[in-house]
This record gives sequence, C-alpha cells and structure tokens, in this order.
Amino acid sequence: MKQAKEFVRYLRGSRKFNAYSANKTNDNNNSEEYLQKKVLSQEIFNDDLRRYLGIPEISMTQVVVDPEAVNLIPEEIARRYTLMPYQLLEKSLMVAMADPMDEGALRTIRIITGMDVAPVYAREEEIRAAIRQYLTVEQSVAQLTYLIGQTDNEAIAEKGSGESNGWEEDAPTLRFVYSVLQEAVIEEVSDIHWEPRQKDFVVRYRIDGKLLKKHVLSGSTARTIISSLKVMANMDVAERRIPQDGRMTFSVGTRRVDLRMSSLPTVYGEKIVVRVLNPEMAQRSLEDLGMRPEVKAGVQGLLKYPNGLILVVGPTGSGKTTTLYALLRELNAEEQNIISIEEPVEYQLPGINQVQVNLPAGLTFAVGLRHILRQDPDVIMIGEIRDEELSRI
Repeated sequence: MKQAKEFVRYLRGSRKFNAYSANKTNDNNNSEEYLQKKVLSQEIFNDDLRRYLGIPEISMTQVVVDPEAVNLIPEEIARRYTLMPYQLLEKSLMVAMADPMDEGALRTIRIITGMDVAPVYAREEEIRAAIRQYLTVEQSVAQLTYLIGQTDNEAIAEKGSGESNGWEEDAPTLRFVYSVLQEAVIEEVSDIHWEPRQKDFVVRYRIDGKLLKKHVLSGSTARTIISSLKVMANMDVAERRIPQDGRMTFSVGTRRVDLRMSSLPTVYGEKIVVRVLNPEMAQRSLEDLGMRPEVKAGVQGLLKYPNGLILVVGPTGSGKTTTLYALLRELNAEEQNIISIEEPVEYQLPGINQVQVNLPAGLTFAVGLRHILRQDPDVIMIGEIRDEELSRI
C-alpha cells in the first residue's frame, strides 16, 4: 500500500499527468482509478511505471546482440512474450522486452535458462525485427502439420536406428517434434503421449496428473513423427511389431532433461509415451512439494519412527517419484544405510545406494529385495510393488 501511494505521488509529479490537471483527485485515489477515469492512457501509465521502477530503456538497433544469449531462449518463447535476449552478464541474462513487468514471461525465462533475468524495455516493433534477424524463422504448428503431411513417410521409415546424423535438422517433422519437447519441458509436463488414432494423430500432455489434448494432426503424419522419435532415442525404426524402450537427453536453454521413451504397437500403429525426467525434481524437499503444514508435519512425524511402512500411491504423473525422493532426502544422513530398488532409476541421489531392476539378468524386485535385506539396510525404498511375491516379502 505504501509503495502504491508513493507511485500515485510520482504520477502527480510527472509532466504527462500535469497535462490532465483538470482531473485532480485526492490522495486516496490509486493508480487503477487514474486509468478508469482516463486521467492517464494505459501506454502513458506503463511508461511512467517503468520509470518509477527504474527499468532501463534501450534501442535494439543500437545494441550488440550476443549469439550465446540468443541461443538460450527458444524462438517460440521469444515470439509469445515479445522479448529478445541480447547479452550475458555472469549469472544474469539481459533481455529486451515489450513488457518488462510481465511476471509470467520473467518466470518462464528463469525456468528455461536457470539464470537471473535483467529485463529492459524496448519498442515492440524493434524486438520483432530482432527476432526475425537473429532467430531462425519457424513455421507455426499449423504450417508444420501441413508440411509434415507432404513428407514422404517411407523415406524416413527406411532410416536405420541411430542414423540421426543423416537427418536435416530443419526438416518440418523434426522441427515439430523439437517444438513439442521444448514446450513440454517449459510447461513441466511429466509425460507426452504420441497417439495414432483411426483418422488423426494426437499429442497429449500429462500435467499435474491430468492428460490433456494439445495437438491434433492428420493421421498420415503418424508414421513420420513416430519414426523421428525412434531415431532420436536409438530405437529400431524398422521393428514395429513389438514394444521397445529408448532414452535420450534434451536441452532447453541451459536445462538438460532425460527423456525415456516407450513404444507400443496398437491397431492404428505405434504409440510412443515420452517420460520427461527433470533432474531438478530430485532436488525438491518436503518444503517444495506444496503440502499443507499439518500434512507435512504428519509426514515428518512418520519418518521419525524406527520401523514401519509408508506407501506412496496415486495416478500416473501425480508426483509419486518426486515425493519418494523428497522423503529419501529427508532421511539421508551419513549414519544411515539407504538402499532403493527401482525400474528404472529415474534420478541419481548422492548418498543413496540405488539398484536398477534387470529382468534379463534375473534381477527382479523380489530378488533384489531379498539381497538388500542382507546388506544391513536402515531404510529401503521399493519403486513398485508389482506382484504378490514382493508384497509378502
């Protein structure tokens, strides 16, 4: 409230406000009333607010743009928020913005880059011109969908596993796939479903446990997109009759995530689910999970018991793994022998002895648990209870 009143006094002292002296108001008026009464236009109001907050103004035609800074922000984000990264300063990224007070844009940049953001104001038309000059012009999803439909599906399907170096990076299919993966990382999607259906091809995101339809493409694009994903994950493109698993790493700005892919043959073609494994999730503590205070206190109380069983249950993408890892971080100490058995090990935790199930070698959850019990454990974490044998142990 104090800062708002100070801003009102600042407005009254500005030369632009004095031009409207006939509309004087009392000290109790706030900045919103000035806008409602048309004492100030929105443009003038924003201009004065930037000055009041001390946000600098630059001209994109007079600054030297650093290519390393430009490469940190995807073009889709630059266009969405009308912004242009132009300089790196130690751990800060200088970003020219048409609206440098847009908290949503600032938060998105911080998530993508992992850096502090130093926003400055630049005219919208100058930023758009800089985007055209320094960032590769991308097609919209609709344009990419059309172009993918014109691609020879068979030509891509003939590519062998691991031959990604022979692909053109500007191919419409790959650009679409990359844009979806970038979007999923930014929106903190846990799973991406690439689903062929009877007449179309659907991309769905799982966010906070809910599966949401995001893109709908022509059914003719299915084989091309699925083949692209399989090549990226070093899966056998020619094999479409049996399920396959693959992995790859993917970068968005300075953030690197692991992508775990699973293919499954369906009556309409192969479906792929991509699990997005963000290493930052493994670093979250109980305080970061958003639990109500009484719930968090109850969980911390359970962790103090010398023995017992805690079950973490919920639908896919609801945060079970993140919660389990937060519990392990809470218990992790040098005097504790903590062992986990998982399928797969999604994140590596320092100080935790993590075991990965290996079915071809005969290392199942049940076999692993029997041997873990001989390792003098203080805490055991089991990734899944899949069968009756394991539950009895």
